[in-house]
Amino acid sequence: MEIDSFEAIVRLLPTVNVAALLPKSYLRPQLLNGGGLVSLHIKELEQTQRTTCLIYRDDGSLSTAARSLVQVTEEMFLTEREK
Repeated sequence: MEIDSFEAIVRLLPTVNVAALLPKSYLRPQLLNGGGLVSLHIKELEQTQRTTCLIYRDDGSLSTAARSLVQVTEEMFLTEREK
């Protein structure tokens, strides 16, 4: 089954008695405490990378703050590639 919301996955896990691979960055303590869920560290997945994309409208209708975010993000990743 494919579910595209981490929150929905976490709520569904105890109900349907299944397991799921989720990004550790999403597993806040309040999701695990008292919810009947357990987190298992898998050493073999330590080198796994999660690809993330910044998606935005390309028609120039971005707010000033959004344009700034896009510009700073592009500059940061361009700098990283050059290293």
